[in-house]
Amino acid sequence: MRDIKEIISAADGALGDAVAAVKRGEKTSVFGLTASDARLFCSALDGFLYVCADVVAARTAFVELSLHFPSAELLLPKNNVLIVSSGNGSGARCRALYNIAS
Repeated sequence: MRDIKEIISAADGALGDAVAAVKRGEKTSVFGLTASDARLFCSALDGFLYVCADVVAARTAFVELSLHFPSAELLLPKNNVLIVSSGNGSGARCRALYNIAS
């Protein structure tokens, strides 16, 4: 079974060219991708930070990305006034920051 990084890196056409450009360190913009396609694009990279507009999108992205990257971390905002979750205290945030830094 091929790894997702191999599949995306070996892709021909515009997607393969964009992945190669990012890996060469070139400034690259990719437009017209769905959220899932954008996460799939990131899966071809060695390391990345994926930023979402809100907590719900962040949790969805985390679930999808953690399938390919077991070491993925979910770093929620320090204070979220729109969605209050008693199960996600500052301990989870500190653990995520520690794991990202190490």
